Amino acid sequence: MLDILLNDTGLPEGLKISPHVSRSFFDIAGPTILGDVKILGIGYSIVFFYVLLMLGKFDWVGVRVYLAIAGIISVVFGIVFSIGICSAMGFFFWSPMHSILPFLLLGIGIDDMFIIIQCWNTLNPYEKASSSVDKFGYTMRHAGVAITVTSLTDIVAFGIGGTSELPALRSFCIFSAVGIAAIYYFQVTFFVAWMVFDEKRISSGRNGCCPCIEVKKVKKNTEEIMEDMEVESLSIMSKIFRFYASHLKFKPVKFLIILITMGFTSLGAYGGFFVNVYVYEVDLSVDLMELERIIRAIESQSDIIDSVNSWTTNYIKYVDTHGLAEGTLYERITQFLHSPMGLQYKRNFLTVNGTADFDCGKSSTGFFNSNESIWYFNFNYKVLESDSKIKISAMNRIKRYTQFCKSYIQRADISPESRLLHVGNR
Repeated sequence: MLDILLNDTGLPEGLKISPHVSRSFFDIAGPTILGDVKILGIGYSIVFFYVLLMLGKFDWVGVRVYLAIAGIISVVFGIVFSIGICSAMGFFFWSPMHSILPFLLLGIGIDDMFIIIQCWNTLNPYEKASSSVDKFGYTMRHAGVAITVTSLTDIVAFGIGGTSELPALRSFCIFSAVGIAAIYYFQVTFFVAWMVFDEKRISSGRNGCCPCIEVKKVKKNTEEIMEDMEVESLSIMSKIFRFYASHLKFKPVKFLIILITMGFTSLGAYGGFFVNVYVYEVDLSVDLMELERIIRAIESQSDIIDSVNSWTTNYIKYVDTHGLAEGTLYERITQFLHSPMGLQYKRNFLTVNGTADFDCGKSSTGFFNSNESIWYFNFNYKVLESDSKIKISAMNRIKRYTQFCKSYIQRADISPESRLLHVGNR
């Protein structure tokens, strides 16, 4: 039905049909949402087992299954609270940045949890000899200050980001600030309450997976007890960091760390220089020259654009130079992509499985006719003034050009996005 409506053959001049079907949003959004839920579930499962490994000990009493679950649930409560309150306040959960919110809040919540447990495990002998209520008081006296300071600094940082003029960034920062505040509250109330129950279970010698089962205590001699105390004093993470710290004094290790840091910094800076314009569902046999004309129009914005790098420009030069036969557009594209001039552009053609694979000289019709394929060209902005209004104006000007491109090219879907945001959506 959509193909029939989009076919403007026979329509009066100036008349254009733009169909809107109510279920289209769910057809597109459904698989995307389910895919995100799957990734979210896998991520949280991995973190749960990590928390379980770090919090507890390798025995039936010391394992803290339900405490780990309580910590993860505290994070989930914070995420739900953030989405609910911010949505009620009129902020929309819509930008690609919001998809990382559950993982961001998970990391902050887990950090708070580990701080509380660490302070409990490092109580001095006098504090450990106190009553259960006093021990939790001593624990929160130290842990409470630490997680309060970190939470407040995070909230202030995201709160400042919430004043941005970019709507997507402003919404994301406000969601994050509210979520961090909510997780802080649930960690010092809900999680600590569960920790009280878990410590009572441990003191009574009950099974960590099935608390109704009481584990029999095995009598040990003095030497075995001292060995157990030494093992218990060092968690797995403590052993890892002790090993790591012992090797930091060597110069090759220091040099390697500096080199890795500089490498990641350089990669991050390089990725931020380019803006990619993604294109799909374009009939190149009809619209190639029109698309190239619009690319040149973008390049002509010399006050904001430094350079444009599009495979179509070099492809046209390649065809003019080699004089290939007419009527073989899609075969010529694959020849171009295997030539010295076009080899650099192979990474610009993407499918759901990654970079597209073309055979030299064979038709690429299957790629360009597929709704699961996409290609892009990129450009560099000039270094603009620090005023955010000028930068937003430059961004909106390029968006208007892509909208203009859509109106001239039939069935085109063209949008400028940063590379990282696009890959996150795919």
